[in-house]
Amino acid sequence: MSATKCCHLQQVCRQGAIPALCSKPTFIGRNTIMPCAAVAQKAPVLVSGNELGQGPASPQTLLAENKQWSYTTALVRHHYHVVDWHLHVERLVRNMQVLGKQHPPRYSAFLHWLEQQPSPADAVTLLQQLINPRVALVLHQLQGSRLSQDANGQNEAMLVVVLRDPHQPPQDVIAGSLPPLEVLVWSNVHAAANSKPGKVLVAGDPRPLALAKHCNWVVARRPLEALKAQANADEVVLSNTSGALLEGLASNFFVVADMAQLTGIRTMDSNATANGATANRASSAERVNGTGSGTDDLVLLTTGAAHAALQGITQRRVLEAAASIGLQVVEQPAGPNQQHAWREAFISNW
Repeated sequence: MSATKCCHLQQVCRQGAIPALCSKPTFIGRNTIMPCAAVAQKAPVLVSGNELGQGPASPQTLLAENKQWSYTTALVRHHYHVVDWHLHVERLVRNMQVLGKQHPPRYSAFLHWLEQQPSPADAVTLLQQLINPRVALVLHQLQGSRLSQDANGQNEAMLVVVLRDPHQPPQDVIAGSLPPLEVLVWSNVHAAANSKPGKVLVAGDPRPLALAKHCNWVVARRPLEALKAQANADEVVLSNTSGALLEGLASNFFVVADMAQLTGIRTMDSNATANGATANRASSAERVNGTGSGTDDLVLLTTGAAHAALQGITQRRVLEAAASIGLQVVEQPAGPNQQHAWREAFISNW
């Protein structure tokens, strides 16, 4: 484990510099699965297969019970609106592709099914057809609960989806069929978070399977969670052998720095970064013109596809926000030897 130290997170960029993130909610309608058990309001709700019941008290318990599988965690507003749901489903596909390359491999039946589909978009659509009715059932059950409210008075809930291999994989997989997967959906009212200065502890090595959301990470990170509690910190940031700050236990890490005080930094087109164009990110060294918002002298540092860190969905929205104001982006983890150039540091949930 790397040496530990503490640093404080400052305000998220200058006042008014970063616009509100462009979150895109997806409406998931009422369910087509009939509930099989009564569930008390304000209790965690779990759908396993086609059965509705009371879920474990925390999502961590659910993930620890399914530690060999992949998952995603999403934010729900106004009962049926899941923020960036399409991106979450796409991430579930990437998770399973990563785990399918491990030993022993997981999701063999799904990956065979995936190869039979006409396009990745068709596969995502069919995966949504499998998952969405179960999500709708869970959210409908929570509708009677009074959800937490964020600073803007919006209601929120947490949604966790776990995908597992079926007990009996189908013998024949054809294009157009639903994917061979078991679906677990957990949800409960979510404590709305407000942006505020916080404290992070730098400790721990890069995550195993850093490019996927793997349930086992909830078990593996328990020693770091204990260190976080002892230090009274808000998050733990993992680093590599050179001290580069990669990501939190469940978050991406960003630094806004003074470009003139950094050395060995190569800027890139933030529009290419926000649009997810990997080839352009790797080759572009174009300086982004300022838009009058005072960002010409600043650069945003965060990890990219080449680093041992998850590319988060909220991270993607942060990069889109940076592009909208002409803030230069460098997909390079910040290092402790650059702190003299830091203006602000902040984290966002994966």
